[in-house]
Amino acid sequence: MEFQAIGKSFHQGTSSIGTLGLYIGELINTYMLCGFKFAGNFFDCIFYYLVDIILYVLYLPCTIILWAFDTFLDLDFYYIPQNTYKGLQQINDFLYPYLGFHIIHWPKKIREDCYLCKRLKTEAVDDKAKNVGVTFKETIPQNFGKSSKLFRRGQKQFEEIFKTYARKPSEVH
Repeated sequence: MEFQAIGKSFHQGTSSIGTLGLYIGELINTYMLCGFKFAGNFFDCIFYYLVDIILYVLYLPCTIILWAFDTFLDLDFYYIPQNTYKGLQQINDFLYPYLGFHIIHWPKKIREDCYLCKRLKTEAVDDKAKNVGVTFKETIPQNFGKSSKLFRRGQKQFEEIFKTYARKPSEVH
């Protein structure tokens, strides 16, 4: 039983570590590919990035005022820009079929080329790392559960030979 547990545990341990390694490799690969994609598209996207920067700079005073009210006066006015965005989203959804373009975000092609990239999420790697922890802290020790009971029983039976009135091995549990 001990040898079976060792073999099974070795397989489970190396398998879980190998899977984690594959996930880490995929994470690094997808992030590198996204970096190359954004670097390659940088000059095509520079106009859109500049427009976004200008809009963020123009909105910065509003953000500072909202933060100041929330921090110093404990007045939360963040619902105003949130509701404004929801209203603009409804207007956008209504006008898009008629205008053929969005009024609150860039067209799909620009978003895909300049802002979006498919990559493995770090949460997936975190989950696999937790699985490795479960494998080594719970699953593998359970593999040795039956054999450890037999070892304890054998130890008790062995200790019987040193007693004055030794019991039969079948009587020792």
